[in-house]
Amino acid sequence: MNIGVLSVLLLITSCFFTPSSIKQIFSEPEFKNQKANLNLLISNGLSGKLAPQESIKSSKINFKDIPSLLIGGEKALYSYFKIAKERYKDSVLLLDSGDLFKTGSSEIEIQKVISLYKKIGFDAVALSRRDIKELSPFVGEKNFEIPFLLSNVVDIKKMRPLKKNGVIPYKIINKGPFKIGIINITSMKRFRPGLYMEDPILTIIKIKKVFRKKKVDITILMADFDSKCISTLIQIPKAFKDFKKHQLKCPPNDPLYTFIKRIPPTSVDLILTNNKIQAQGFLKNIPIIQTSGEGKYLARVRLNLEPQSKKLDLKRSFILPPILTCNSFFNSTKDCYLGEGETYFSKENARIEIIRKSSYKKIPATYLGKTIPVSDNLVTN
Repeated sequence: MNIGVLSVLLLITSCFFTPSSIKQIFSEPEFKNQKANLNLLISNGLSGKLAPQESIKSSKINFKDIPSLLIGGEKALYSYFKIAKERYKDSVLLLDSGDLFKTGSSEIEIQKVISLYKKIGFDAVALSRRDIKELSPFVGEKNFEIPFLLSNVVDIKKMRPLKKNGVIPYKIINKGPFKIGIINITSMKRFRPGLYMEDPILTIIKIKKVFRKKKVDITILMADFDSKCISTLIQIPKAFKDFKKHQLKCPPNDPLYTFIKRIPPTSVDLILTNNKIQAQGFLKNIPIIQTSGEGKYLARVRLNLEPQSKKLDLKRSFILPPILTCNSFFNSTKDCYLGEGETYFSKENARIEIIRKSSYKKIPATYLGKTIPVSDNLVTN
């Protein structure tokens, strides 16, 4: 393509894409109260990252002098979850699917993460095999005062699921007229003497019997597997009814995919995993949710139930685009997205030009109509 033609195309592109026509990517600055029975906000794979990080820039875009904005960090995480609770009130469910701590955490570092999680007020937190390893030297008889779940690790002496330090095998949560049951399974094979890992399928079958007796409407499974299943980042909601169009890509013999083939039909309604890989889609007809972790993204799911049967309404239940935990926005785009590694969307070059033309003006980030505080006060102080 010669230079003249390229110049014309760039001119045409800049005419079509004005600040008013740019759509936010992975941000929701305004509150649009789309009624739902349940709004899920989900984190995973924090790995002890309590400080903000620079936003990632796509290698496929020429950024030149465009500065990165900060994402994540304890202040932002606390604020995004707090705002979700304030906006959605009794219809919000805050979950974390595990891997809270970095490898080789000190006791002080562990306490800071625990302090943050207590202040956020999660409804349930998965205890992963890596979390167990990091906590083991320090736990003693402490009760962490966090709703840690671990379902398929059995205390041989007592012949029952492990219950220690406030850890419980499952949780039933009442939200409005509905009951949500949450299970967490791990694939860890080596434990301390006196403990063993029960087959996750057997665990699910046992707990589902309890859920049926207690008339649980929705079952959420948190699964600790080294899965490499992936999806592209999504910009528009994916309806549960369209699961065939949005299947995840998995390598042969992937442990998560192999596990799902063994699950009894209709056992679980949603699976949350903790690998730091973007995966928002379906395996068979089961929604699978995880993000790249480290507090950078929060996954979102909107669930609606059929009033009479109390089963999931597949037409009105959605995997939503994740939220990037921006500390501030570019004023011209009302987000902080600059691509991610090799991932970028069409029209992004036009977005970059608009950011440049605005002289990179920044404004405080907002979520659901409320400002993300930029105070230097740390949540874990």
